Formats: sequence, C-alpha cells, structure tokens
Amino acid sequence: MKVFFRHFTIVLCWAWGYASFAASQQKLVLFGGGPRPSEAISDFVQFSGGAKANILVVTWASKIPTDVFGAISADLVASGALYVQSALKAPRNSQEKREFLTQLAQADGVFFSGGDQSRIMLVLQDRDLKDAIVKKYSDGFVVAGTSAGTAMMSAHMMTGNSSPLGVGLGLLTNVIVDTHFIKRQRTARLEKAIAQFPDLLGVGIDEGAALVVTDGQHARVVGPEQVVIIKAQPQSCQDLLKANDCYNLSDKKRENCMP
Repeated sequence: MKVFFRHFTIVLCWAWGYASFAASQQKLVLFGGGPRPSEAISDFVQFSGGAKANILVVTWASKIPTDVFGAISADLVASGALYVQSALKAPRNSQEKREFLTQLAQADGVFFSGGDQSRIMLVLQDRDLKDAIVKKYSDGFVVAGTSAGTAMMSAHMMTGNSSPLGVGLGLLTNVIVDTHFIKRQRTARLEKAIAQFPDLLGVGIDEGAALVVTDGQHARVVGPEQVVIIKAQPQSCQDLLKANDCYNLSDKKRENCMP
C-alpha cells in the first residue's frame, strides 16, 4: 500500500508539473491590424517551432481569403517558416470538418486572419471545432491573430456591430481586446464595454502594434505603435504602452519583462 501511494504521488507530481509546464508555454501573438511588425511575426514562427513548424492560416473571417492567405504566408515565409498551409473556407459538412481537425492536429501554430470576427465565431459555434482549438492552446499550442483574428480571442468579443459585444473564443478571459485602436479612435467603445464588465481589463491594440501574451497574463508590446490599457476601477483610467513595455493582465499593472 505504501508503494502504491508513493507511486500515485509521483504520478500526481508529474501531472502537476506537466500542466504547469504547458501553461507556461501558452503563447498568443495578437496583431492590432494593418502592418504586421516583423519582430512579432518572427516571434510567432519561433514559438511555433521555427523553420520546422507546420503553421495553419485560417481565413474564415475574410471575403478575399486567397489574397489574405497569400499576404500572411509571405510574412511567415520571410520570417523563416517553411511549411504554411491554409484553411481558406469554413467547414460546411462533416468531411470538411474532419479535414480541418486533421490540419489543426498536425499544426504547431495557427494564425487567424482579419475580416469579420463574427464570421469566425459563427463557425466555432460547432463545439467540436471550438473545443479542439481551446484544447490545443491549453496544451501549449501557439495562436496568433490580426484584426478580427485578435478581437475573437476574448471571452467577451468586440463585434463592431449594433450589438457591440458577442461571444469570443475565450483564450483570454480577463480582458476585452479591441483592434485598430488609436487609428480608428475606438476608445469610447472600449470604455463602454469595460463599464459593462468592470472586473475586466480593456486592451486596445493599434495598427502596427502587436501584443505577445504568455500564459494568459504576461503581455509584451512589439512594434512601433502602441497599446492602450483601460481600467474601470477604482476609476476609469488609461495606460499607454509602447514597444518592449510589459504588463500583467491579471494584476492589472506594469511589470518587468520576463527573460
């Protein structure tokens, strides 16, 4: 019996250690739209495994998926990716769904394009597809997005429609993300969203900026443009972050960048 408990304890410790390791490897690379900083593209490629990485570009949000895939894949290849495949159209039947799930299973990183984030989430109403992406991320899978592909990362998602908030993918549960932020003067709408959910943090990523998020909380700004942080409590306030500034999304304060 003592031997059993000793072995059981070892298994528990191993499982806890693996879970902690996987969590520490969770990476999001979130582009605000417009020009994509090459450093952030390089980060995404390296996080995914470098030249050997199999990267999947999902263009369901776009009305011009082939063109969008071409532009994103060119950026990825320029940063050293050798294997880039596309999911141009949303799965419409069980066979296409199986094909996408096979692509996802084989991928080391996935990049969601811009367009309309509601299009993505309409597809991800299929729980099998949504759960597969969330499970891969939980296990240390690298996820990136730009514009719509960034906005959908929040649990509460900015839609840009008459109903400003919808249900997102939920890889970030403690923030509401908005994009094209300074360029399109979106401060008021994000402040309104945070007023509805004052426990959450507003993160506005401008065009030409990217935010690298590790384990859902440690965020680092990449690129020449800026990221705006909006808090509702104790009173509405903003914090402006520039390249290489780091912020703890859980503690809601600046922090030293992780080595």
